[in-house]
Amino acid sequence: MEIPTTEALIADARANRAGTDYPTPRQLIENLPVVLRGLCDYILTGEATAYAVARALVSLIEVIEQVQRDASRTH
Repeated sequence: MEIPTTEALIADARANRAGTDYPTPRQLIENLPVVLRGLCDYILTGEATAYAVARALVSLIEVIEQVQRDASRTH
């Protein structure tokens, strides 16, 4: 069994988000604490696997990177 890498998970997250509108930088910052608290609560339940946590983190990474790419195109 091949061990997934962060980059492979990010590529998967990008493919899953194809055609999806991304939040504005302001929306992302405003919602980030809520998303991180939810992730933390999920981890604390003891039901989260390392893989599930990694997928949640790469989803956040991918959204942040997309917002950064969009912002750099408009400046």
